[in-house]
Amino acid sequence: MRRTRVDRGVLRARSTNLIQHLRTPLYRNAYALVANSAVSAALGLVYWVLVARLYGAEDVGRNSAVIASVIFLSGIAQLNLRPVLSRFIPVAGTSSRRFITLAYLVSAAAAVVVGAVFVLGIQLWAHDSVYATIRSTPLLALSFIGMNVLWCIFGLQDGVLIGLRRSVAVFVENSLFGIAKIMLAVVLALQVVTPCPGIVVSWVIPMGVAFVVVKCAVFLRLFPADLPAPS
Repeated sequence: MRRTRVDRGVLRARSTNLIQHLRTPLYRNAYALVANSAVSAALGLVYWVLVARLYGAEDVGRNSAVIASVIFLSGIAQLNLRPVLSRFIPVAGTSSRRFITLAYLVSAAAAVVVGAVFVLGIQLWAHDSVYATIRSTPLLALSFIGMNVLWCIFGLQDGVLIGLRRSVAVFVENSLFGIAKIMLAVVLALQVVTPCPGIVVSWVIPMGVAFVVVKCAVFLRLFPADLPAPS
């Protein structure tokens, strides 16, 4: 009986220490980012396995080529601002909103330029019919550039949330994004809604929703009430 009480006391003490450990912002944010990487990788694996089963090989190849191009171009257009945001938002103080807005605008402008150059020069570096289709109509070309801008800002959002010490929100956002992609890919594969290019659409819709939700949360709720002066 005495040993049982001691064991319970040890477990209670360890639980208390663990809770206090997780309440420390540094550790909590670090664990959230580690979990974000693991869960995003797992959901990505599930997504592409399902896509490979539900869609034809040609559809998977074409759509994945478009997505890979958008990710590559937006990575260039982000201008490595994601770690810059994480580093300087904590010391930007009352200038944080202006700093974030400026980073978004600069990166979005770069995304438009990079996307436009890619579309206009498709025939020089890509002769595949996938990219020829993108340039076939102004609407598709503008949609591709818009996807590039959207993915660019979507990537910078993580840097903003990390800079605001909201890494748990990064985990939640990317986890919901991965789950939504999977659900939409399945629904569109069954053509319940419309026979559209479901793989690309399953990325764009959750990305657009996350874009709006995170922007509203960042500018309306997540900023501290008492921001210090910029240092």
